[in-house]
Amino acid sequence: MRPAPQERRLIREAVAQCFGPSARAWLSGSRTDDNARGGDIDLLIDCG
Repeated sequence: MRPAPQERRLIREAVAQCFGPSARAWLSGSRTDDNARGGDIDLLIDCG
């Protein structure tokens, strides 16, 4: 169950606001599995 487009947009905006415009967020955990349901959103933030 991947995040919806609006969730992805909000995550990108929050990451840029908190860590700067060059920061990138990588999704991991159960949300990367299209067949799984629910779960939290696990992110790896790359500030490089």
